[in-house]
Amino acid sequence: MAQYQASENHGLSLVYTRRIIRPNYRSMNPFVEVRDQFLYEQGNTRLQPELIDNIELSWLFKKRYSLQAFYSHRSNSISLSFLVEDNSRVLVMPLNLSGNHSFGLKAGLNNMQPFKWWTTHINASLTHKKFDWIISGKTFKNEVTTPMVHISNQFLLSRGWSAEASGFYSGEMIEGQTRVKPLWTMSARVRKNLFDNKFSLYIYAHDLFYSNRPRVCIDSNYLYYTSEEKTTQEWQASQSATGLTVGKRSGEPSVQTE
Repeated sequence: MAQYQASENHGLSLVYTRRIIRPNYRSMNPFVEVRDQFLYEQGNTRLQPELIDNIELSWLFKKRYSLQAFYSHRSNSISLSFLVEDNSRVLVMPLNLSGNHSFGLKAGLNNMQPFKWWTTHINASLTHKKFDWIISGKTFKNEVTTPMVHISNQFLLSRGWSAEASGFYSGEMIEGQTRVKPLWTMSARVRKNLFDNKFSLYIYAHDLFYSNRPRVCIDSNYLYYTSEEKTTQEWQASQSATGLTVGKRSGEPSVQTE
């Protein structure tokens, strides 16, 4: 890691890292696990360790605003793969893919205050990612450019009231042979401090518009599959809550109930 402080408001840094990821026991287990008559899973005893090289150049302005350019390369990347056999059965097996690289930009605008009572944070990225693999002598690839943005807002209101509102959007993402369709979500929270801030009562709602429903697709080697979305009941069961937080003196833990 190298850092350079050009001035009080401007800072540059360059970071390079290398990691090795070794396959776990389940990934190398040679025994077959039958899911049904068309789908079964097996480990791969020929898996090789995965090497990941990352490099990132960052610029920080006034310790609040940042811009980063990054590149990542994965050698022998380990990814769960789906192979269609002659009898139309699907074998799920981890494979070392031929190659993977990704690069892009990240930007952060933090602790901005349009008004004294409003603080906002904006983080965004644009990433291009590509995977390559070979099956039965034929080369396949999975490639996409993914925009992503997260916005968080805090509002300080009068008489001990405060509120939060946040939103997230991600374009289509990939990992190995799979694709995750675009998704977005919005959440909100209201809080009231009571008895000289000794207690606080809050209520929050996550995924207000029932939009955070990941859909995974596989379209490779004569196989097409799309995961099912959450049911309405499953979504409603975990998207809102109320709670009471009991404040303590400095250094003591707080008690929170929901």
